Amino acid sequence: MNNDFCCERLQAWIKCKDCPLRYYPKLRAYSMTAPQYLLRNNEIWVGFPASFCPACGTKLPSNLVDEWMEILKNEYGIDDPSDKKQKKFIPKEFKTDEWWKKRGL
Repeated sequence: MNNDFCCERLQAWIKCKDCPLRYYPKLRAYSMTAPQYLLRNNEIWVGFPASFCPACGTKLPSNLVDEWMEILKNEYGIDDPSDKKQKKFIPKEFKTDEWWKKRGL
């Protein structure tokens, strides 16, 4: 089993493309949304942060969205990572989970 997840069922759900549970490694964020087969037919569908594993009930680690933004701003001067001009200056490690694993977060 991958040590990034609390149980084997969560790991299997994360791998399943039609599962409504999503994991975003770059931000260590979990969310519940519609299954992919519904999303293909709808352009907008609300997602909700997931705080507990729906399989075993374990509290999931908090997401790192704020830390990601803060580090990009303080260390690299990037205050709007969605801006096309600034986006190209985001270091490669910040496009994956490497940045937070390297920092022990």
